[in-house]
Amino acid sequence: AVVRALTAIPGHASFGVFMGVFYSAAKSYDLQGNTERSRYFRILSVVVPALIHGAYDYIATMETTNNNILFIVFIVVLFAVSFKIIKDVSRNDRYL
Repeated sequence: AVVRALTAIPGHASFGVFMGVFYSAAKSYDLQGNTERSRYFRILSVVVPALIHGAYDYIATMETTNNNILFIVFIVVLFAVSFKIIKDVSRNDRYL
């Protein structure tokens, strides 16, 4: 419970990273007039974070002997990917 309590807020921030990246791509395509790609990325901006959150909840509530190790590995990978996305996206950031 302590590990989950300490990972819940950063976990939600990571889910927001995924949502923001896909939504910003949707906005970029919308401004370019590509409504089909914009719609695709708007859908991804909801579906991908929801799936990641579902995986987070599922792994956190599993009742197996290796649950804690799997949960820690999942959190570490989630945070590492989120930080990499932030680094890459901020490096290539431009005004729309």
